Amino acid sequence: MTSPLSTTVKPSINRLNGFFDGRGQSRRNVLSIQPPAESPDDFIARTLSTLDTAAGGQAKVNDITNRLLTEGLVEVVGKATTKLNLGGLDRVQRLLLSVPSIYASLIEGGLDLVPSGGAILTSLSAPSVADRRRVNFDDTAGLVDFLVRSLEAAGGFREQQAGLLVDAVVARGGLSLSTTVRATVIQDVVAREIPVQSAKAEEIILGLIATRRSTLDVESAVDAYASSGEIDSVRFTPAIRRAMVSFLKDLGVTFPAGGITPANRAQFDEYFAIAYNQATRSGNGATIDPIDTVRQKGAISDWDFSVDTFDTVEEQGVVAQNILAA
Repeated sequence: MTSPLSTTVKPSINRLNGFFDGRGQSRRNVLSIQPPAESPDDFIARTLSTLDTAAGGQAKVNDITNRLLTEGLVEVVGKATTKLNLGGLDRVQRLLLSVPSIYASLIEGGLDLVPSGGAILTSLSAPSVADRRRVNFDDTAGLVDFLVRSLEAAGGFREQQAGLLVDAVVARGGLSLSTTVRATVIQDVVAREIPVQSAKAEEIILGLIATRRSTLDVESAVDAYASSGEIDSVRFTPAIRRAMVSFLKDLGVTFPAGGITPANRAQFDEYFAIAYNQATRSGNGATIDPIDTVRQKGAISDWDFSVDTFDTVEEQGVVAQNILAA
């Protein structure tokens, strides 16, 4: 797999390094906020450089700065920057918004005019009195909310960074991920405050990959087996599917990252057959006695046979004396 990081432009990295260690002048620009205390290193820094290039780099910053000056919006954007600096952001949001070109791109989205019809106007369109911006720049709180929501939107810069981070870790470890696992791990990364230090970030992402592989690869394999016609589609209920996945996962079966194919399926057919047999024998609790289930050799049951004692009567909301009297 070719990592997007291989296209990183070195001058862009140098410019960002100057910004993050405090030597750059961008720190005083209204189009960026204070970066996290720790400076990003290694592949974390390279992902930021890649995003900086994708966002338009210094050219984008200059363009939006000129627009703000022309339209008299520097002061109102400065208020939003101050509000963002004061807190309420997680580590990743702060890191991304501290890159001037990313901040400028988000501001640009708010500068777009939306006519009464709803379509966004281009720079060549002639605005009318009914037209309005996508966000009210005089409303500082609304502008801040717009910037954060745009950053977090599907396909936005946070999701783009998550994809670059996952691909970087995969490339470093020489790993191979199925499309499903990769997509799910990216969303897992989006939902977390990934550290700006590469060593710590890599450890977390590798853990997420291992967790998702253990479940999603099994689910994908079971679905592939079911769709091959070996199981009657009517009998392949969600409960049967869950039971098969649980059995194979507990059994520790490792499926290929590329998924089940006609070429490799034969070596797993026995496992699938055992899992399906186990799933149908354990039933749903209505047809099979759960006690009989756990008596079966190698059987797995998720029934909880424990009972509450009078030690927890306060939590149960019952009167022990009444139960004893009955």
